[in-house]
Amino acid sequence: MLSYDDVVTKNVTEYLQSQLETNLPGLTVELNNIPKATAIQRYMDGEFDFGLLGWGADYADPTTFLNLLTVDGSGNYGKWDNQEFNNLMNVEKTTNVNNESKRWDDLVKAANVVNDTAVISPLYQPTLATMVKSKVQNVGYDNFGHFIFRDMSVK
Repeated sequence: MLSYDDVVTKNVTEYLQSQLETNLPGLTVELNNIPKATAIQRYMDGEFDFGLLGWGADYADPTTFLNLLTVDGSGNYGKWDNQEFNNLMNVEKTTNVNNESKRWDDLVKAANVVNDTAVISPLYQPTLATMVKSKVQNVGYDNFGHFIFRDMSVK
C-alpha cells in the first residue's frame, strides 16, 4: 500500500493493514509510507498496487471529486477508464449546463458508477476542532469548512 509518511496517514495505513490482514486470512499488506512528493510521482508513474490518498474540495460541487477520475483527470493514477462514467461526465460538461436537475441526476449516476466499480473507496473525512474566545468577533468557516477571519476584531 503506497501512501504518505506523515503521522496521520501512517496511523491510517497501519489500521487498514491490520484490518485487511485480519479479515482476509492469508493476505499480506506491505506498507510503503514515503514522502508525499515521492509518493505522488510513483502514483503518476503507475508504480503501485493500491494506495491511500486524500483530496479536499476545491469548490462546492461534486465535480471537484468526479473530475479527478475522468480519463485525463489529475487524480486518475490507476488509469481507470469507464465508458458509462465518461459519457455521464461529458454530458455534464455540455448538454446539462442549463438544466440543474438533469445535471445533478447525471452526477449522481456518475458517482454511483465510481462506487459500484470500486475504483475508489472513500474512507473518512478529516475534521478540525477550533476554539475561539467569545470576545473574538468576525470569524467563521467558508463553504468547505476552512476557518476564516472576516475583519477580525477583539472586544
